[in-house]
Amino acid sequence: MVNLIIGNLLSAAAAVFMAAANWSDKKTTSFRYQCLQCLILAAASVFFGSYAGVTTLLLCAGRNYLIGIERYTGRICVIFMILTGGVGVLVNNRGLLGLLPVAATVIYCAGSYLARRIMAVKVNILFNQIAWLIYEASVMDIVSAATDAVTMVILIVSMVRLGKKKEIVHDLG
Repeated sequence: MVNLIIGNLLSAAAAVFMAAANWSDKKTTSFRYQCLQCLILAAASVFFGSYAGVTTLLLCAGRNYLIGIERYTGRICVIFMILTGGVGVLVNNRGLLGLLPVAATVIYCAGSYLARRIMAVKVNILFNQIAWLIYEASVMDIVSAATDAVTMVILIVSMVRLGKKKEIVHDLG
């Protein structure tokens, strides 16, 4: 029980860094905050006893750092995908549910690099968050699950608004 409390407290701290990342106007600052968020969530995953979560989040922190300093290339994307998939599968101790953060991160890496249109970016984020939400619920990371659920609602509303804007532009054209 103590591990769950510590893990959830760390997740709450990580949520503050994600909020700061979303609030930031600068890409470099935003990705620094996201890097810190992932490092804190990796520590939380230690308390949740999820080794795939720890390794996936550490690799996410590295990826976010490289994006923040504008060194994230196609080659580096492939390297992170291979490392995340390989190491995540090797250290997974949670069965199929433990593979969710691994799969979500591999897909998110590819999608982040390949997605060019805003709707594609949002769909990529949504699928990533759905997988993480299921995983978080399975390891009892209630704070992250709640944070991700709220973020997903905001994201879906944003997607609907974006779709309506495109319909209006199409009708006017």
